[in-house]
Amino acid sequence: MTNIGICFLQQFEILKYYVQDMLVLAITLSFSKEDEMYGIIADFLQHGVRRFTGCRTVVDKISFNLLKGWRIDVAGMIDRKNIHYIIAVEAKNEISPESILQAISQAEMYQKTCNEVYIALPNDGVNNFKRNTRNEWERIINLCKVKGIGIIGVGMQWQDCKIVNEAVRIPRYNDLYEDILNQLDFETLESFEGFDECDFDYFIGRADNREDVLKKKIQFLVEEIKHHMLSKPRNFPAIDPRELVVELPPRGFRRDGCWFFVAQVERKRLASVPHFTFHVDDEGVSCMLTLQSIKTTNTFVQKLRTKRDEFLAILKELHDIDEDYKLKIWEQIPEKGKPRRPQWSWHTICSFNVGYIDQNVVKLILNKLSNIKYSIIRVLCSPIKRGKSKLYTTEVVTRCTEWIKELQDMYSFLIT
Repeated sequence: MTNIGICFLQQFEILKYYVQDMLVLAITLSFSKEDEMYGIIADFLQHGVRRFTGCRTVVDKISFNLLKGWRIDVAGMIDRKNIHYIIAVEAKNEISPESILQAISQAEMYQKTCNEVYIALPNDGVNNFKRNTRNEWERIINLCKVKGIGIIGVGMQWQDCKIVNEAVRIPRYNDLYEDILNQLDFETLESFEGFDECDFDYFIGRADNREDVLKKKIQFLVEEIKHHMLSKPRNFPAIDPRELVVELPPRGFRRDGCWFFVAQVERKRLASVPHFTFHVDDEGVSCMLTLQSIKTTNTFVQKLRTKRDEFLAILKELHDIDEDYKLKIWEQIPEKGKPRRPQWSWHTICSFNVGYIDQNVVKLILNKLSNIKYSIIRVLCSPIKRGKSKLYTTEVVTRCTEWIKELQDMYSFLIT
């Protein structure tokens, strides 16, 4: 038996000592099975008490890894201003000295990793127990108060539930706490609601268990961007909605950052056309309009030579929208033993704020590109940096689609 298991038995025996005079007879209750209570408790946490406003709940799925094979009967998470509170509830459908002591012992284990912990007991059983063994019931209440454990009385529907004894909210932050938080996040995510600070920590190795949650969030973000563009096609006149592809590639999620794209072709043809690339890493979220093949950069060079004034006018419009728009050029250089182009090293050739690009700078760009065989050209938007409030709300979806909208004239110039 593990040390934790021995500790659990010792706790059980100690608690048993305090209530040794309690009646041994279990009181007949209205719930024949414990799991019949779970859904009612979950609804109560979501709707029943102001203290739990905004609580997201998960029933019998969250693994309590402090003890192998344990799952929290009902787990809840409250998120307020990017601060999380985890609630754990241990339910018992039978009220007896043994079952209550066991519930309190389990609740004490949950306290090691959760902010608030409750035991849940049927209302009718509580009433009968109080009526028949009032002194013992008061002893239980006092024991729970001393330990900071709450008690929820459970009725046949959530409106009939009540807080019998309020739990003490205890600050918690450790690896096991993070593990439960990530499980709750993953199980309750239904749409993109913004990032959390720990999402960005994943990319620098400070939130290793966050991967599944972050992947799910980014997939929802991708879907939201596509939905937004399809619902307002007039904002994106250069893009044919029938050919719109917004996708997180199978290998787009990496330890050093995640990328996805918006284009009018499938992924295997992506390099052959101008497209939008989005990037999420430890610094925040960014977007760029990308040309990355010999074909696309050659087309860009020809257009610069024949439609220079049109190009400069588009740059001026971009600068008027946001002074931080940049045009940047890289050279890809083959490395020995790396025949595949994506593995080649990148070297920055030049970078210009679009507001400073004039006829002379265009000549310089043309000169640079004439001496590069494998170039990558990008128009970079001003990123949403970590710490900006919109990153943690659905506003990030709006900003991502605004970037694409602002770059429509440039996209049209490059693709037609």
